Amino acid sequence: MTDFFSARDIVEFAVEIEKNGKVFYQTVAADSKDDKAKKTFQGLSDAEDEHAKVFANILRRLEPFEPKEAFNDEYFAYMKSIADEHVFTKAAKGKEIAKSTKTPQQAISIAIVFEKDSIKFYDEMKKAVIAKEHPIIDELIENEYQHLKILEDLTNQKELNDE
Repeated sequence: MTDFFSARDIVEFAVEIEKNGKVFYQTVAADSKDDKAKKTFQGLSDAEDEHAKVFANILRRLEPFEPKEAFNDEYFAYMKSIADEHVFTKAAKGKEIAKSTKTPQQAISIAIVFEKDSIKFYDEMKKAVIAKEHPIIDELIENEYQHLKILEDLTNQKELNDE
């Protein structure tokens, strides 16, 4: 794969993924009948908000990227097609999925899949940026791993297994 993408574009997608993740958790929290589940999902929503802020700060450090003019339209069309495959870059999709969950454990399982998909997405996109931008993508991945660990720890909490 060639060095075709900019870390800036990937971080912009990361901010959107986090914002939509926040909506997912807020929706699950609002629909939870159990106070413990409600508090847990609100905490996860707050964590997504913090990740979005971290990623926005990373974005401020980066220079705008302009692909070669000959590839400009192709570049942005390709970036959009890649992002469209990731469910949390689609507006309102997080809320839609949250509304379909039946239990806190199901919501956690779905969130684990989203976090793993985000890690895979960033890992693949890392191959498409210049080497000096790899640490930026690594920072995104590390933040997602932190959230994944929280979610995996929640799968062991019996009180969240059923509602």
